[in-house]
Amino acid sequence: HFKGPGGYGIVADIGSHHNSPNNKKKPPCLILRADMDALPIHEQTHISNTYKSDQEGKMHACGHDGHVTMLLGALTVLKKMEHSLQGTIRFVFQPAEEGGAGMKRMIHDEHLLQMEPQPSIGYGMHVWPTLPSGTIASRPGPLMAAAEQFEIRLEGKGGHAAMPHLVIDPIVVASSIVSSLQTIVSRTISPLDAGVVSVTYLQAGDGAYNVIPSHAILRGTIRSLSTRNLLNWRDRVEHVSRSIANLHGCNMTIEYSPDYYPPTVNDPWLFRFSSQIAKEVSRWHNHPHDDDDNNGMKRSGDVGDGSQSSSGSSSSSSSSKTPPLFLSDIEPTMGGEDFAFLAEQIPSTFFFIGQGSGGDHLDTTHIGEDRDSSSSDSDSEDHNNTNTSTNNGYAPRTDFGLHHPSFALDESIMPLGVALHVNLALRTLKQLALDEEETNWDQKILSQGRQSSQSHSSDALTEETLVSEL
Repeated sequence: HFKGPGGYGIVADIGSHHNSPNNKKKPPCLILRADMDALPIHEQTHISNTYKSDQEGKMHACGHDGHVTMLLGALTVLKKMEHSLQGTIRFVFQPAEEGGAGMKRMIHDEHLLQMEPQPSIGYGMHVWPTLPSGTIASRPGPLMAAAEQFEIRLEGKGGHAAMPHLVIDPIVVASSIVSSLQTIVSRTISPLDAGVVSVTYLQAGDGAYNVIPSHAILRGTIRSLSTRNLLNWRDRVEHVSRSIANLHGCNMTIEYSPDYYPPTVNDPWLFRFSSQIAKEVSRWHNHPHDDDDNNGMKRSGDVGDGSQSSSGSSSSSSSSKTPPLFLSDIEPTMGGEDFAFLAEQIPSTFFFIGQGSGGDHLDTTHIGEDRDSSSSDSDSEDHNNTNTSTNNGYAPRTDFGLHHPSFALDESIMPLGVALHVNLALRTLKQLALDEEETNWDQKILSQGRQSSQSHSSDALTEETLVSEL
């Protein structure tokens, strides 16, 4: 339990913490991470009040409660097999992801990476409502954007709205700044590069119709898939804004967030290795009873192609609506993630777990809820939309976006997250320990990545096994 300024970070190590018998080097160590914090949002999830946050104005609108649950599930499973672990697994429960750079605090203030044994690989994951439930997705290289926030304060000269020639109007200045900032992306970078400069807040005056205010405030965000572009655009935002303010004789100050987030970049060699694991875990989750001629693994839905098998009796139930099980090259997103601070320090891979079709399963009750004892007033609900939840204990619609007041977790995917954590940890430790004469982890990972996915199938921990363990 960290004793730093936040006081909420928790780290747990299990496995082998001692030197190997030949004393040449210590057993490998890797990190499994989950973020914990909520958001200052008034929850409007369409479900009974017992499911909503009991803290007014605060809710888990980004699925971090699900992240913690999945990592706790993995910890429960792996603790039972601790005696067989070929290294150390470090479970990191991280606070302050939502703008607080909690991972950076844990690395720099609490020396997370200097704790013995020192970790060499990191894994993280995030629920993703724009992907179908049960899908796992990621990509090599940049997955999520670098992010910065800014606040611009304009100080002009207020006065009567009927005498604009006697004032310095900060609203006119602010409007010009908003328009001109849009040209940073459209006219100063290559069309092949991705970037966002958005003004999301503008406040001026006290609501009077006949008063030109003396000041205005603008807030916004800058996003890029590289730190270099982010810093260049940050300088450009300040230059454009200050030039316009000076042109109108208006004073301007600008402030940035204490910590800009770097892009979340998946190590290409580690991704090549871990994506094979993710593909097989997703297959087991979606088709646990489908067999083929090779190790009982379903052959449909190869990495990234979204194809579906037409053979096998149980595959017919999936039909053409079955989503691709693993997407290996999804488009990057301009969302930010402070797992990036860890990925800057050690080779890491970050995964998205689809949860966007959970609302289709209206016969799925919430964990711990009794469907039979649910209220009967659901007849008054709108049944025209089959994805709309009622107060009868059914799972709510789960395709609302992250940070939406109606966001709800698809609880059916949590065993998938547990299985992914467990398999990533076990197989990575096993691979790192295969040849202690090799000192470069990437040589081992690359060697493993060249093997076919069939080599992973035989020793997969299925969701069925994990559920029984839990």
